[in-house]
Amino acid sequence: MEAERKTTTATQERFTKEFAVLCTLGAFAIFSSTISKSPTLSLFAKFLKAGPAEIGLIAAASTVVGIFTNVTAGALSDLYGRKPLILVATLIFASAPFLYLLVTDVWQLILVRVYHGFATATLAPVMSAAIADMFSSRRGEMMSLSSSSQYVGRLLAPIVGGSIISLLGFSLPAFHQIYLICGFSGSIALLLALSLFLLPTARSSTVQRRRVLENLREVPKHGGFLSMSSALAALYLSVGPVETFLPLYAQSLGLSGLEIGILLSVQTAVTLFAGPVFGRLSDRRGRRVFIMLGLGVVALSLVLLSFSGVFALLLLVMLLYGSGMTMALSAIPPLVSDLVPQQVYGASLGALETIKDVGQTLGPIVAGVAVGLSGYFGAFSLIGGIIAVNLGLLNLVLRRRLKQGRNAA
Repeated sequence: MEAERKTTTATQERFTKEFAVLCTLGAFAIFSSTISKSPTLSLFAKFLKAGPAEIGLIAAASTVVGIFTNVTAGALSDLYGRKPLILVATLIFASAPFLYLLVTDVWQLILVRVYHGFATATLAPVMSAAIADMFSSRRGEMMSLSSSSQYVGRLLAPIVGGSIISLLGFSLPAFHQIYLICGFSGSIALLLALSLFLLPTARSSTVQRRRVLENLREVPKHGGFLSMSSALAALYLSVGPVETFLPLYAQSLGLSGLEIGILLSVQTAVTLFAGPVFGRLSDRRGRRVFIMLGLGVVALSLVLLSFSGVFALLLLVMLLYGSGMTMALSAIPPLVSDLVPQQVYGASLGALETIKDVGQTLGPIVAGVAVGLSGYFGAFSLIGGIIAVNLGLLNLVLRRRLKQGRNAA
């Protein structure tokens, strides 16, 4: 009996070490990914003489990759394990940043963004599946805690990038300095991924190769998956426009690089500190209320962003935006993993990331066209309106299911 207790304690300790390494790895990887684009990417693209529509395409280039990669990476991790896929992702995180140093034209920037996009598209679903393997009753809390560790990187990146731009100006040396830091952080993530192979891992359910495609076909049939994934796609429809066009909007108002970085970091700070709290509450109080409320708050904040012309107001609106994103994102991935069996965690979370990337890909493209036609006001208001419509449709779907459940009872 004593031997069993010691074995259990040792196993839990090993899992704790693995979770800690995953969280630290995620922080460095996401710092690297974020500083490459926020606030850097749109400003670098403008430096290369790209127009609004081209900037939208550049911002969408990396997320287009995710549409095809997320679900594939998740399914492969079900088949071959999580660690090999995490290693592949971090190899790209470590190598892609140095390619930006060679970019001299818009088309080259698009190609580098496509390659860089494979990193996040592979890492995100596999990390979520690995954590789902480790925890069951505390899944929402631990997924949110992992996300918060990543948001440390996401919080610091715009501030560091914005500070460098403030010191060196909107110049090529500033952009090159940022991408060197990006590469250094990605290299640390790679070293941490290698260290995972020295640790025991949580056991995940394995699937036979012939069942991979079958599992992928089954994912959309699990109740609630499509409605939750559409909500996530709507949320991420706003991410691209905010990351891509808020820096340009703020620059047009005369804000400095540091102020732009602070604006982009504020919503991240909310997620960093409030994410685990909302995740724990969603474990105890239910997920759907946080999803609905989050969508509504995000839609409202985007409309308000269109009316904000000074730094203080923009800061308040970004706090509101971050709160809405945090509420919804603390509940959607854990709800999906609640709905599906363990043997398809990777495939289902990969499919969720794929649908998310559809929204994140379309967002900057739609916003880029809207900026060209009606300015920043029209772009932000349009995206906010689309999210509000999705909220209304989701509300109708949930009410209908509740009514059907009562009739069945």
